[in-house]
Amino acid sequence: MKKIRLTQEPYLANNGQDYRDYIDDAGNLTQDGVDAGVAYYTAHAVDGDGNEYDVNWSIANLDAYNSGDEDCCNWDEPAEIRNEDNAIVDAKIEW
Repeated sequence: MKKIRLTQEPYLANNGQDYRDYIDDAGNLTQDGVDAGVAYYTAHAVDGDGNEYDVNWSIANLDAYNSGDEDCCNWDEPAEIRNEDNAIVDAKIEW
């Protein structure tokens, strides 16, 4: 498995849709935030060879997200990591 390191702090990204559009009656997110194109966190990363990646995390805890808590994502398990060709890759973040 390729090891990568972040080159910036994760930041909130959004394609203009509100995640609340994807909440069911029980208060659960009905689609993964990255797949649905709603709010998610992203950061750039590189590997030891200088290849660049985009790392995306879904919002896993809506209460934490609503209160601005940084524990709203599972930072150890990103939703996806994409290489420069926009292909999903199997990589591990070295913190």
